[in-house]
Amino acid sequence: MCRHRVTSLAVVDAVGRLIVIVSQGDLLDRFTRPDWEIQQEVIRHVITRDFLLDPGTFVVNVRDGIVTLSGQLASDQVGCSLVTAVRAVEGVAAVQDHLRYTASRQASGSEHCRRCSGRWPVGHLPGPSPLGWGQAARGDGRRKGVDMSFTGVGSLDRSIDKSNAWLAGIEEGFGTHDRRLAYRVARAWLHSLRDRLTVEVAAHFAAQLPELLRGVFYDGWNPSRVPLKYGRREYVARFAREARIHESDVPKASAVVTATVRQHVSAGAVDEAFALLPSDLRELLKPAMAEPATGGKP
Repeated sequence: MCRHRVTSLAVVDAVGRLIVIVSQGDLLDRFTRPDWEIQQEVIRHVITRDFLLDPGTFVVNVRDGIVTLSGQLASDQVGCSLVTAVRAVEGVAAVQDHLRYTASRQASGSEHCRRCSGRWPVGHLPGPSPLGWGQAARGDGRRKGVDMSFTGVGSLDRSIDKSNAWLAGIEEGFGTHDRRLAYRVARAWLHSLRDRLTVEVAAHFAAQLPELLRGVFYDGWNPSRVPLKYGRREYVARFAREARIHESDVPKASAVVTATVRQHVSAGAVDEAFALLPSDLRELLKPAMAEPATGGKP
């Protein structure tokens, strides 16, 4: 509607009789979030949980979905990753970056804009993801010609690298540079498998995940309710709902993630988990060449 400058649409029945007129506002209302809710997610989830930063050193204001972010950080690399993560929060229309830096130069001009907008040349993906971290990641998760720390904690930085390698592999399997899609699909795959496993097998599998993805794996887990007994139809519905893709794309997405998982997790751990699944689910999760998913649900 925006592209064609259409402000409203007429909905008619099979014989052409007018049923209702729908405006842009009618369609967008379901996607809007209150400003206070966006503010709380940015502070509690992005700044505090994902970036392990002190929320007291930041000022976060939200008006009409536009986030104004102020505060002081040690480096512009972390700042760009933080801005990208805030932009990925549901309901955020734009981010006004008022961050300052102390320990390193702030990227200037088009370089800073390119970093924070996520528009990088093909082959040099920055790796921003809803995990809340980002860097110039190659397909193998290493940073080409760059040696930088995001947390100052070696184990956490290595976990960020490994998590980005997973997401880059999923992107490659889809033939896309959509890191958000890669994250949603990986999260849906992990959760859909996790809830089908016993507590012991889930723990064995999770032990081989990068620390950040291990947190994703356990997020929302209720060990007193597993394993859940569901078949292919419910698996597809759960996966599609969490990944925000069409159900017809779930077999492709499952195959892409499984192929990536087998590159990073031992065959024994994967086979132990898959052995608890019914045959129709094992077949669905079998790695295969997959075409890109058609995208999120309207």
